[in-house]
Amino acid sequence: MQMFPTDIIPLDTLGMVHQRIILSDNWGKLTVNNGGCLLKGNKASVPAKNLIIEGNKIYTQNWKILLEDNWSLVMNNSNYILRKR
Repeated sequence: MQMFPTDIIPLDTLGMVHQRIILSDNWGKLTVNNGGCLLKGNKASVPAKNLIIEGNKIYTQNWKILLEDNWSLVMNNSNYILRKR
């Protein structure tokens, strides 16, 4: 995780909004440049408005995810989640 401490907004019990952040794990890499990423515990949430999916690249104008080969984006109720295949 690479955070930018001056770009963090605490939201009481909801978590912390990071205007810029880079997260990486076995699923791939998320880079948020603008617009925010809500972190709470081990979950990260980003807005999916105008989502573009091109193979293993998922992005909006504010963030991008580069997924590892054995991971995919799936719809879960009204949200998207990353799931191992």
